[in-house]
Amino acid sequence: EGFIWIVNDNNFKLYNSFSNKWENIPLNIDEDINFIRDNSQNIFLVSDDKIFLFDKKDYSISVVQDIKEKINDILIDKDQNLWISTEEGLYYLDDDLELIISDTNITSLTNNEDFIWGISEDNKIVEYNINKKNYRIIDDDFENDFQDIIFSNEKLYISTNTSIISYDINTRAHKSIYKGDTVNNLEKDKYGNIWFSTKNGLSQFFLFEERIIHYGRSDGIYIGEKFIDSYVSQSNKIHFLSENSLTSFYVEDINPNITFHPLIIKKIQSNKTFYNFEEQNNYKLTEDNVEIVFEYADYKDKILVRYKFNSDDEWNYTNNNSIKLSKLQQGSYKITLQTVDESKQWIGEEKNIKFSISYNIFSTNYAIFTYILLILLSFLTVTYLLIMRIREKWNDKTKQLIRQHIEESQENSKYLEKLNKKIEELSFYDSLTGIQNLRLFDEIIEREWNLAKRKEYPLSLIIIDLDNFKNYNDEYGHLKGDEVLVKVANSLKSCLRRSTDHVFRYAGEKFAAILPDTDKPGAKVVSENMRQAIENLKIEHKKSEAADYLTISIGTSTEIPTNKMEIDIFISEAEEALSKAKSKGKNRIIQYSNIKGNDS
Repeated sequence: EGFIWIVNDNNFKLYNSFSNKWENIPLNIDEDINFIRDNSQNIFLVSDDKIFLFDKKDYSISVVQDIKEKINDILIDKDQNLWISTEEGLYYLDDDLELIISDTNITSLTNNEDFIWGISEDNKIVEYNINKKNYRIIDDDFENDFQDIIFSNEKLYISTNTSIISYDINTRAHKSIYKGDTVNNLEKDKYGNIWFSTKNGLSQFFLFEERIIHYGRSDGIYIGEKFIDSYVSQSNKIHFLSENSLTSFYVEDINPNITFHPLIIKKIQSNKTFYNFEEQNNYKLTEDNVEIVFEYADYKDKILVRYKFNSDDEWNYTNNNSIKLSKLQQGSYKITLQTVDESKQWIGEEKNIKFSISYNIFSTNYAIFTYILLILLSFLTVTYLLIMRIREKWNDKTKQLIRQHIEESQENSKYLEKLNKKIEELSFYDSLTGIQNLRLFDEIIEREWNLAKRKEYPLSLIIIDLDNFKNYNDEYGHLKGDEVLVKVANSLKSCLRRSTDHVFRYAGEKFAAILPDTDKPGAKVVSENMRQAIENLKIEHKKSEAADYLTISIGTSTEIPTNKMEIDIFISEAEEALSKAKSKGKNRIIQYSNIKGNDS
């Protein structure tokens, strides 16, 4: 809700992001608080062996439970009940305290709707089935020194002293996804991706791509010290806390495909002389006035450019598109420029400009020109020839300046084209699911249609619709509906095996896939894989007319394009097949050729 709560021993602080103020809150308890957990209206304060309840409204404190054992972790389930791990085992607190698992030192907890998982001091996974009320110990010769555990997308992720392990709860297979520095914290964002911190900064593990991106200053994340705690809010804002600082950012602001605030040096100008920028050049300037002209893409509000000379410790800041330096002394200079946001913590890319100034009047090109002119004027007999030669040289110089101006204009146009291309690429992807959107669908299907027509091979189109999805939103809410759309998009994408295949968010709860060089049997196989993948998600759907869980209906069309065929008819065939699948009871696949009775 815009408030950050931080506890250190028995010192409790509240940060109000609206007023940008800190408030010290007296706890009036004799216990040192080791960690805190949030459940909307209250905060649980956990000491060595006691759990206190802090009311956010009136700041009152009450003792929830005196465990009389060393508490390692607590977990709040969807029904607001407490699960407590201690040195002696796992407890469940509803109205009374109940010992669920004994004689096991469980250090950290995570859960889904059906299971509670914990890691033990002897590097085993403890799995408790909430419905069946039984548990088992998983000992698969894991690496040593378990640190933390978190659940995401049917897998457990466990940090050790030098790695992160993924454990599939269905296949019971495990593997190492990261090896390197000690992992301090594990967090899950609303997309299911895993964030973790090491001594060198922050990293993100993308579940479906199974790749890791490491972030630093150049990506817009300020890295200061070792992080000791972390938290993800409902708005997908991540907070990482060190001993002396708090780093916060929205996941959506971190895009590994974009360089934050790219800085483009357009030109360096010394009076009327222009130079194109190349970072390795050392420019020789003959005037004491220098202007550096640049551009930067404003991906965030209120972007600044900061700069300093190599001999300075302090930065200078500007929000203009140029820096003017006047009355510079003769000598060598190096200027460093960077883009930053108004907090001066999000750092963009760096540019370095090297130049030297020498404006001794006796050694400049203008002085030499003056000497030659005076000598020529002294010889009146050849005045006419000298004037004609000077005029010719002047014309050449003018042509050179015109050519240089044209070249600079062309280069500036190229820079603008690149920036526009980056912005256009961002508009090709759906902001919720991250897959390609309808705009890119229109371009790709036209391209693949023409290619299939030219090479005379079949092109298949699959259109997918979530069954009774409006009922789902009415029953579970639109936020839950958005989470389902993200899961469905990732599952559909995982069913494509070729780099030439594409999946799109077609409209609302509709998706589409384009399969080049794919005949009807091939399209049927891919469609069935998609239908089965969504069915395997087992997403509860009480208001579905097809099943007790979320299902999809699919319509396909396969054609070998000819000059007599229209692409709009091809798309309408798949739409008609989808409509037929919906009318026949949903959770099924209909190929357009089946409607017409062309084949079985």
